[in-house]
Amino acid sequence: MRAESGNAAGVGRREDLARVDAAMAQAWQDEKLTSAAPEAVERLAELLSHNDPLVVASVLVALGVLHESRADDPRVTAETRAAVESNVDTVLGLAVVPSESRALRLSFVYHLAHFPGRRTEIDKLGLGVPRDDRARLKRCLTPPTEGEAERYEIGRAWPTPAIWQLTEAERELDRAWQSTLDLCEVDVLDIAELETTAVLAFLGAQAEFAIWEASVVR
Repeated sequence: MRAESGNAAGVGRREDLARVDAAMAQAWQDEKLTSAAPEAVERLAELLSHNDPLVVASVLVALGVLHESRADDPRVTAETRAAVESNVDTVLGLAVVPSESRALRLSFVYHLAHFPGRRTEIDKLGLGVPRDDRARLKRCLTPPTEGEAERYEIGRAWPTPAIWQLTEAERELDRAWQSTLDLCEVDVLDIAELETTAVLAFLGAQAEFAIWEASVVR
């Protein structure tokens, strides 16, 4: 009986993961959003209440990808982002208790990294991830802001800001070599944004790999 139950669960997982893939195929083509993206977000969001952590993890990653992507039509981009953002309260509620699934924990981190406006609530979550990932999340939730260029230490975000614990002498050396680049505030903020995007991409790739790893039949 247990074997039959396990097989049924495996089939159910494959079917629901196929639903995620189908929604993404409709919403995201050639790395751009299609006009069907807002509707696809609604179908994906229905799976957030799924009892399989790998299905929920896959949905969280898919929604994150859609939120950060663009369409040729700016209205589609705005509608898609609004549709994803309308489910943030649900995601925050699901993330209150850290999951036993590493794939799901990492997917929560990647997904929530898209919403700096909800940082206060996100900071209160346990999430159950290592310090390195916490630092990556913090970086993504603290986007470059005009007038705060001095806050960013260029080249000190990858692969995680957590490893860059500089002494004051090291910071002085950083400031010295950066001064030779003759960067204006806009340049610094642009570089900081690119570095933040790289950290976000790392979180996404890490979550995707964890989902794949957990889904491999052993």
